[in-house]
Amino acid sequence: MTHEANHIREIFHQVGQGRATYDELKTLCETFSNRYHIRRREMTSPLPSPGASADVAALHRSIALLNTKIQGVDGKVDDLDDKVDALEKKMVSMKGYIKKVAGYVRRSLALQERAQHAVWNEEAGVYYTRPNVDGVRPNSDEEMDDPNGTAIYSAADSYWGQFDEISKYNVSLNVFERLWAAWYAYMGNDVLATGLMSFFMHEFVYFGRSLPWIIIDAIPWFNRYKLQNQKIPTAREQWECAKLVLISHFTVELPQIWFFHPMAVFFGMSYGVPFPSWLTMAYQIAIFFVVEDAWHYWTHRSMHWGPLYRYIHKIHHQYSAPFGLAAEYASPIEVMVLGLGTVGTPIIWCAITKDLHILTMYIWITLRLFQAVDSHSGYEFPWSLHHFLPFWAGAQHHDVHHEKFVGNYASSFRWWDYCLDTESGPEYAKRRRERNATKDAKKAQ
Repeated sequence: MTHEANHIREIFHQVGQGRATYDELKTLCETFSNRYHIRRREMTSPLPSPGASADVAALHRSIALLNTKIQGVDGKVDDLDDKVDALEKKMVSMKGYIKKVAGYVRRSLALQERAQHAVWNEEAGVYYTRPNVDGVRPNSDEEMDDPNGTAIYSAADSYWGQFDEISKYNVSLNVFERLWAAWYAYMGNDVLATGLMSFFMHEFVYFGRSLPWIIIDAIPWFNRYKLQNQKIPTAREQWECAKLVLISHFTVELPQIWFFHPMAVFFGMSYGVPFPSWLTMAYQIAIFFVVEDAWHYWTHRSMHWGPLYRYIHKIHHQYSAPFGLAAEYASPIEVMVLGLGTVGTPIIWCAITKDLHILTMYIWITLRLFQAVDSHSGYEFPWSLHHFLPFWAGAQHHDVHHEKFVGNYASSFRWWDYCLDTESGPEYAKRRRERNATKDAKKAQ
């Protein structure tokens, strides 16, 4: 047993010097432990050998010493694991720092290259590739030379080529701003770019917002929410309405949209990037809603005067139970007059403040179209907006106007009709009669 204990000490020293592994030492200890248990069973005989007790005691001391040293090694391994974890954390932090530095380097290189090869476009608010002496954009990887020596460019003349070029030199812009700038760069004509984008945006929003109401009109379950549920528009009525609206869009609204850009730019509107903040756009759109509502109230009320109603406004009242598509079903004169409130208000604001971006104009037009289509939908839901904003007009307010042909002249809000006593409907008529009766009684006294 003494020989075995010496063998264990020798292997332990080899582990410390790196000439043996910890698993080898563990295997040897298990082997000697098995031998120890066998010898111990043998020593339970009545006649043990004289030197057995000394051997067992020596083996116990060796095993206890070995366990103590193994515990020390385990402690050192734990300390080493803690150091490795700390080192890994430092490496992760270093990777983040290196990534940030690499971003700064790329940005610096892009700015340096931009300074060498790009020019600033003040109106668009972006950098473009600098023209060469012949006025042709250099585009190293994309250019091909024809036999006459004139540079021909493929990718840079496409929309996505312009997007890649602008992304290369304008790293501070977000993706939407780069897409916007690439559209104007690709078109090469600001009036054409704005005109096409404005017209298609108007058509997409108007008919896209009208489509859900067309579907709802075709589902009988929704009749419970229809304000005049005995008058459901037929498919033919909606198609006839859509045809006249399309004619009006192409003959009346398209020219206005086309001339909007040069007029607005003349008064100081911007169309480049970066975009204004959401707070700036929000308060400007709120002002547009209030001013347009006042314009709509007075012009709409004046159109209910005899001759104006007979020759201009009567077309819009062809449907006593309105539906979404009928929002812009009107005579060309009425479209132009009422449209001045929607388009003219931002232009006047721009002329006074010199602070208007065309993106603000687009968001305003989108919200105004939503309001117009929804107010003509003819449906009143428990979640309709005026249940949460009592001063909001909504479909119920305007549906009564179409049904009674009088009163409720405002577009978005109720305060003009309330203050000037032009609210329409049975409830308001009853209130008006009671008020007049009270006045008459006071006069009689």
